[in-house]
Amino acid sequence: MYLCRKMKKAVLFIFTCVALSLFQGCFFFDIWEFEVDFTVENDSDDTLSVYLAMGNSRYAPTIYPDTCLPANAYVGYRDGTDSISDWLVPVPPHCTQGVASYFLNTDYWGNGKYRKFFKENHIDTLSVFIINSDTLKYYGYDYVARNNVILARYDLSISDMERLFYCFPYPPSPIMSRMKVYQR
Repeated sequence: MYLCRKMKKAVLFIFTCVALSLFQGCFFFDIWEFEVDFTVENDSDDTLSVYLAMGNSRYAPTIYPDTCLPANAYVGYRDGTDSISDWLVPVPPHCTQGVASYFLNTDYWGNGKYRKFFKENHIDTLSVFIINSDTLKYYGYDYVARNNVILARYDLSISDMERLFYCFPYPPSPIMSRMKVYQR
């Protein structure tokens, strides 16, 4: 009889531990993160430099509707530096290159709730600036920004980004015909 009580307590203890770990696993599921990659597909013969104006200073120093490249002196402090070069991502010719990636909580990601992430970070439109890297080398960033010497700027809504699967082609693809695309 005494052994039976001890066994019942042991089984109850084990069951309680297993149940708690399962509930804890469910709790932590909501804070797992998934990565969203923003990529640029360069189908040109030139190396491109890409700047994403994500809005929140954690991501980039400018926000839509400001559709100008930031002055070099305005650039925020990312990883202890204040240079625009940290925000420009080179994309070689005929390559697809990740230009930014962000981790989203599954609470945002599941069932389209990731839109909440964009809204909370004041991102309803993403501006993608595409600059010829040779132009940057020859004239310098200050000249390019001051004179808006860009190849293209895409002002993409969240729906536009979804349609493109977060991969922005240059030159613009036919699917982008109804999107806000500005080219020189």
